[in-house]
Amino acid sequence: MNGHSSRPSLELKILLTSRPDPDISTQLKRFPCFDLRAHEEDLEIFVNKMVSDLPRQFDRLQDKAAELLLAGAGRSFLWVSIIMKEIKRIRFPSVAELQETIRSSPTDLNTLYSGIFDKIMGSSVIEQKLVAYDRQPLTFKELETAVSIQANSKSQASTQDYMVNLTSELLTSALGIILESIDGVIHLIHQSAKDYMLQKNMFANCSFCNDIGPQLFISKACMSYLGFDDIKLDLNKPNQEISVWELQFRLLGYAARNWHAHIRNEGEAQFVPELFHQILGQSSSLEMWCEVTRIVAPPFHSLKFATNANIE
Repeated sequence: MNGHSSRPSLELKILLTSRPDPDISTQLKRFPCFDLRAHEEDLEIFVNKMVSDLPRQFDRLQDKAAELLLAGAGRSFLWVSIIMKEIKRIRFPSVAELQETIRSSPTDLNTLYSGIFDKIMGSSVIEQKLVAYDRQPLTFKELETAVSIQANSKSQASTQDYMVNLTSELLTSALGIILESIDGVIHLIHQSAKDYMLQKNMFANCSFCNDIGPQLFISKACMSYLGFDDIKLDLNKPNQEISVWELQFRLLGYAARNWHAHIRNEGEAQFVPELFHQILGQSSSLEMWCEVTRIVAPPFHSLKFATNANIE
């Protein structure tokens, strides 16, 4: 109690949760900490449910699969989820194949991701692009359009020869270990996969990046798309429906809302000065960007742009 007041003092309690991270752990080590892991009985329920959903060719192997998974899981739901994806890819399942798949899979998450991304780095350019583009979840049509954009693309028509038809089955077959489709939207399997990509600067040396890095490559592709010759806003029709544009030009919404989010600093911005001019200096591209994002109405001012669009 405060001697000069009848009001009681207040005690503030804060609960912070996070995935294991050395920097966070170092800063918070003077406070009480608890390592939250799955209880064995919870993990067992999860594993049994997962193996019960395996295809019919695994029916006689369900008990063995559950036994092997529980022995190697290290009390991690994520590890089980990833290894189950590997198990589903076994074409001719047997006890020996199950044992090899599970026992050869590292229980350390970073080591597991290392093996997964090594395979992707040795795969086709289209598979590398599909993973690199997932800064945020994209629909199949958005991702189809995104990966079709080339360094020299000037129009939507010029990308048609590079367009692929993405389906859930094709995605699962090629990249189901790291990407998944939920209600028609493609996601990385877990935030930790994205963290690993950023930490290791994945795809930085890939040929499709043209020596500018994956984030800047995506930004450049988005900026180019907004300036495509055949994607133009008719300034004589001020009340055009944005939803109609986005159905016709599948990447328009993502490009307009995220072209600047992939540029991390002023140094990177210097690699794309002509594209900045294209968006900010050409009336049709500028008008379209503002209309799609609802950022600002005329008269235009760069400071107001930056503030409303949250551009540093």
